[in-house]
Amino acid sequence: MLNVPIIRVGTVPPSSKPVAMMMSAPNFSLWWDLLLEFQQRYPDIHVFCHSSERVVDLFEDGVDVALRMGNLNADDVIAKTVMDVEIVFVASPKLLARYGTPETLVEMAQLPVAAWETLNNGFFEWDSGVEKVKYEPFFSTNNLQGLIHYALKGMGVAQLMDFSARPWLESGELVQLLPGVTRQSMPLNLVYARRKHPSALVRAYLDFCAEWVGKLR
Repeated sequence: MLNVPIIRVGTVPPSSKPVAMMMSAPNFSLWWDLLLEFQQRYPDIHVFCHSSERVVDLFEDGVDVALRMGNLNADDVIAKTVMDVEIVFVASPKLLARYGTPETLVEMAQLPVAAWETLNNGFFEWDSGVEKVKYEPFFSTNNLQGLIHYALKGMGVAQLMDFSARPWLESGELVQLLPGVTRQSMPLNLVYARRKHPSALVRAYLDFCAEWVGKLR
């Protein structure tokens, strides 16, 4: 499950204190676009974003709604899947010219790899469903833009969300690797506390997310 920044959102009527809503949002461009359009529709809502390695606690941190990626096993939250995100392997033509194009996970593990890693997660294994391959990245980070930058510069193979890689795949700056072998998807969930009734502001955000994502399909 990916860790995400915290965002404080509140309406700011003239001469009054903000009505605050705490939410979390991911560090990728798709959801920044969603938040931009959310604020365009609701111009009185101000957004504060704070990045953190720590997975936020909806109760302890007072978070009203979170966006979390991956399968969730928790009875104290309600999770609504807004979309399934496909995970793809990519590399630059420059890197493939040096090392060749891998045809299996084992061959790909011999190439330089730039991988996602957090302070609490340093386990590196690819699983295609029919084989599991452990690998050792030469560079790892919890920053998506760092992975994209390394891939574009021909420094290593990277595993990215399909919509994050799409602009460079379409331009030819990146090439998808093993498209028929390593299909993997993860659910993207809006999460809020089961015991806490969502406010009108939270419901407006949930409805907007469902509407906005629905237009992408």
